[in-house]
Amino acid sequence: MQGRAAGVIVQNQGGEPGSTPKISIRGGSTPTYVIDGVVASEWDFKTLNPNDIESMSILKDAASLAVYGSRAADGIVQIKTKEGRKGKTSIVYSFNAQYSQPTYMPDKIDAYTYASVQNQAGLYDGSGEYSAYSQEEMEIIRNQSDPYKYPNTDWYNIALKKLCTRISSFTFNKRQSEKSKLLHIIGYI
Repeated sequence: MQGRAAGVIVQNQGGEPGSTPKISIRGGSTPTYVIDGVVASEWDFKTLNPNDIESMSILKDAASLAVYGSRAADGIVQIKTKEGRKGKTSIVYSFNAQYSQPTYMPDKIDAYTYASVQNQAGLYDGSGEYSAYSQEEMEIIRNQSDPYKYPNTDWYNIALKKLCTRISSFTFNKRQSEKSKLLHIIGYI
């Protein structure tokens, strides 16, 4: 959207998973979203499939905002979705597969090596040889005799996958005749 209409500002809201960009028109707050003539929420707009959009327009002058009243003071993002048309029946299929994997995974240490390093750090700081973990605790960690109190869990291996896949499949079924216009959109992510 940014760069396609004057006065539209799109700001990234952070890099965490699930974050969505903030859209403002001429520096205002959240604009009003109108999808197929119905005022919709920001969530409806952000979850709208881009393949379903036929056209989008930005309304920011007073004459176009007069229709929606004071709630449109921060501008309007107007969306028109695709619809069936008269003519032949057509089926359009789209498939997208994405694969990603980490470029680098840091080397990990086990629980006993971690406890040893903590004790060495305490020794160098002048706190003593077994300042972080006692000699008995070190033996328990080495033998894994109490895995609930001193676990040796490889969280990278448990929580992260070697390869992440994302598959998107969309089917558009446009069925038209002289008397009816029908559009089916089936999506799978």
